[in-house]
Amino acid sequence: MAFWIRINPQGCVEGSVYASYLDEDSTEGAHAEFVPDRPTRLYEAAHGWRHERVDRAEWQRRAANCLYGECDHRRAA
Repeated sequence: MAFWIRINPQGCVEGSVYASYLDEDSTEGAHAEFVPDRPTRLYEAAHGWRHERVDRAEWQRRAANCLYGECDHRRAA
């Protein structure tokens, strides 16, 4: 099972979707799923937002704590 994760410029994962859910299994397709508005996607890409495809183990390691509100990113903010 694979996921696409949405990562803010500070490195905190802010969203996740099953890779099989997307029509286009690419970075651009994932970004469009999270942010339908193209100008906003261009702005985000220029300001450090990332979208990465990960497997379940990587999702658990990198995304779970962020999505559950238990990560160090949120504690630091």
